[in-house]
Amino acid sequence: MTGQETRNGWTRRGLLAGAAAGGAGVAAALIESTPVLAAGTRSGNRADAPLLPKPMAGASFVLEGPGLALGTFTACRGLSTEVKVVEFREGGDPATVRKIPGPVSFHEFRLERPLNASRAASEWLQMVVDGHILDARKDCELAIIGTNGDAVARYQLDNAWPSNVEVGMVTIDGTDVLLETLTIACEHILRIAP
Repeated sequence: MTGQETRNGWTRRGLLAGAAAGGAGVAAALIESTPVLAAGTRSGNRADAPLLPKPMAGASFVLEGPGLALGTFTACRGLSTEVKVVEFREGGDPATVRKIPGPVSFHEFRLERPLNASRAASEWLQMVVDGHILDARKDCELAIIGTNGDAVARYQLDNAWPSNVEVGMVTIDGTDVLLETLTIACEHILRIAP
């Protein structure tokens, strides 16, 4: 696709410009989720090309677990798994550096929503504050819900517990909104079938 060709209203130049404005993460998401001609397609017939999934907008996030009734969140940030890279020199050759996988980290992530009357997140954190960490740890599932109400992705979280609940004011389109942010720590993250 050249800079002027369009697919579903997007040009590659427009995608790249928008991605540059939004950072590398946005660039990868836009480029990966935008339908384009498949590599090696010679016919030039766009109907022959397989389409990649469109970007999902308007998703919501629900954390489900035993004894949890947290409700719906509007944003999720930082859900990630990282494998540390360990470098070592092989034999006596100082120029040969090998890289192998090291420790695996499951990072804390944040769920956000406008503040409401629910005290469930604060009560869950209070269990940790009061020293009841064994009761606070939950094997949970984080469901990502699409606009049609169906789960489009699920993540299994082992031994999840809240490490922080924060309430703060943000300005969105000139309107002040109180947000509740729940930070979750867990020992393992695994994507499972929706």
